Amino acid sequence: MKFFLWWAIAAALLSGYGHEAWAADTAGDLFRMDPKSAWRIDAGAITYDKQADLYLAVGKVTITKEGKRIVADSIWFDQKNQRLFADGNVTMTAGPDVLSGDHMEMDMAAETGTISNGTVFLGDRHFYIIGDTIQKTGPDTYTADRVSFSSCEPGNPDWQITGQDLRLTVEGYGSLRHAALWARSMPVLYTPYLFFPVKIKRQTGFLVPRVSYSDRKWEEIEQPFYWVISDSADMTFYAHHMGRRGEKLGFEYRQVMDATSRTTLMFDFLEDRKANTDPGQDWAYTHDRWLRPNNDRYWLRMKHDHGLGPGLSAKLDIDLVSDQDYLLEFESGYTGFDAADRYFEKVFGRDLDDADNPVRTSIFNLQKNWTQNSLNAGVRWDDDVIKRRWADEDDTVQRLPVVSFDANKQKLGATPLFYELNSEYLYGYTEDSLRGHRADMHPRIALPGRFKNFFSFEPSVGFRETVWRMDRDAGANDTDHTQSRELFDLRADLSSELYRVFDVNPETGKRACHTIVPRLEYEYVPHKNQDDYPRFTDAADVIEKQNTVTWSVTNLLTVKEWRGAAPSAADALETAEAASPPLVRDALYREVVRLKVSQSYDINEAKEDDPAQWASPDQRRPFSPVAVELDARPATSVRLDGDGLWCPYTGEWQAYNGEVALSDARGDKFSGGYRYRQGVSESVYGKAALEVNEAFLLYGEYERNIFSGTDILVQTGVVYRASCWSVDVNYTDEPGDRTYTVMINLYGLGEFGTDISGADVEQYP
Repeated sequence: MKFFLWWAIAAALLSGYGHEAWAADTAGDLFRMDPKSAWRIDAGAITYDKQADLYLAVGKVTITKEGKRIVADSIWFDQKNQRLFADGNVTMTAGPDVLSGDHMEMDMAAETGTISNGTVFLGDRHFYIIGDTIQKTGPDTYTADRVSFSSCEPGNPDWQITGQDLRLTVEGYGSLRHAALWARSMPVLYTPYLFFPVKIKRQTGFLVPRVSYSDRKWEEIEQPFYWVISDSADMTFYAHHMGRRGEKLGFEYRQVMDATSRTTLMFDFLEDRKANTDPGQDWAYTHDRWLRPNNDRYWLRMKHDHGLGPGLSAKLDIDLVSDQDYLLEFESGYTGFDAADRYFEKVFGRDLDDADNPVRTSIFNLQKNWTQNSLNAGVRWDDDVIKRRWADEDDTVQRLPVVSFDANKQKLGATPLFYELNSEYLYGYTEDSLRGHRADMHPRIALPGRFKNFFSFEPSVGFRETVWRMDRDAGANDTDHTQSRELFDLRADLSSELYRVFDVNPETGKRACHTIVPRLEYEYVPHKNQDDYPRFTDAADVIEKQNTVTWSVTNLLTVKEWRGAAPSAADALETAEAASPPLVRDALYREVVRLKVSQSYDINEAKEDDPAQWASPDQRRPFSPVAVELDARPATSVRLDGDGLWCPYTGEWQAYNGEVALSDARGDKFSGGYRYRQGVSESVYGKAALEVNEAFLLYGEYERNIFSGTDILVQTGVVYRASCWSVDVNYTDEPGDRTYTVMINLYGLGEFGTDISGADVEQYP
């Protein structure tokens, strides 16, 4: 294991600067000045040699120019040749960056300079570069005789890298001879020659490797290589060595065309040395009853957005995987499911199907939006990994294509009526069963009205026409037969709104508004026998009969606050006397509590007397469970969420979930909750992070299945943070796996570490 740790450190030194600049971005600005811009000199005494055009300033000299500031005991300035000499306690600052030393020479025309016993501090990264003699030999080139760099304070740093004969070029590369990594006074790594990229812009080069050890895979090394293709495109290649399983290779391609067009394509492939032909094998997964006999394993995922003009866009999602275990086995890591899922959600606003879902969905969609209407056209392919490999017949329905046109509620001409429309056409295709067309159109007409300020009432009627033309039915070979279905439905919505405003703090103008919204809804769909219609396995195939009344009461508490201080009486009077516009402050509205309670009554079930349905009338339960939803934000640091279903017949809760999240300004965080489904599941979970002090952070996570009496997850960890490095020690216990993790972070250099005895663990956020 020590070998892997040393390998990670060495690779981080050789490649850890990845696609960041480490010194030259601001060091170039420190030495770069426009000779034509003016100087400002403050000193105890200033003399001028007119014949030589030479200024001499002594006694706490301070020079400012172009946002830079030079301080020294004495400064000579040769204006004719644009050369500057500073001596004694020299310090130059440019923004957050500081250059200091005993003596400094600058040739502003040639953009060169030398500083003796120099120290460069890069403020944005809190990084120090120290050298006996640091020279800027050209507009973008630097050298140093003996040099060290670290993010620790100079003197006795906790870690540093030392070497000789430093040479580097901005937007090029750097080299260092006899490079060594030191932990305090102990050398831990040496290399006779160190070569690294020094780029301000994105750069091609190796990134920080990832090293771990697990029971399923043994030793693991992941090494990424980053390739800058152009200003708008780049690519990362991944080599993932697993001692027990083989070599997994992959790549990630990214391109941004414009503000509305971007694409990302990721692909991995593994020729696995171990197949899953026996559930007892220690690399097997038992989340389902299916084995994994294949050795060729892969995962292709892609998302693409393309703007085609005002209101017109195209989207492409691809998700294809070799087997049902792949995404569970490779959840973490550079190319793991978790990283890809977070990336797609952040960049495209669309995440992936869950890792344990064997059905992977790929979609291509064209969308055109107008003010009130929208048109969507595309194809959808659902790949059921288990059926593809094991089923005798694959009845997964593919939509090739699917087209929908929807019209939002809008005025119908000059009438008091409103209309809306939902419509869809698809061609459903399966490998082994039905194939055919389906068109579904569902317009609705509504007549909204309001009785003074007491209540609103909106009745509506909808008509639904569905037509099937089948090329092949399930289990039959007859073709070209057409069926249709006509249905109407009725709705009525009666609601009111009661509210009251309270002055919480008259001095600041803070107010609270409590709103109560009672609502009564009625929905009716007549019964129609639909047994003979084709089934494309979605909501349009079978329309269930409905005759329900639903009541609900929603409570809202909203707080109105003001950004900025309230004007005093004197300010208000002065404003009024000057006849100027009144003082204006921005109003902030914050929803503090939302509580909704609802229940439905099924008239059909209340009237049902079919002995096949009920052994006795007492078994009928027309009243649905009472649904409760709570969303509370009493303070910015407190969040409460909950929902539940209460059965009025048994007087018991059928299901409920509750969660609380707390945080404070120091950074302490806690979230926890309880989940319950009667007779099915019951679990409790919690997650916490405690900032003990500036140096120590304690964190943990726990989840227990109370229903089965087993722990789902136990995780504890501690982070120690020094001024220039940190270490994270973590223990995780999951069913079938125990993991010990040590991660070391050298600020400004990169993070490396090892996962020991178990599966990989995502670091605590």
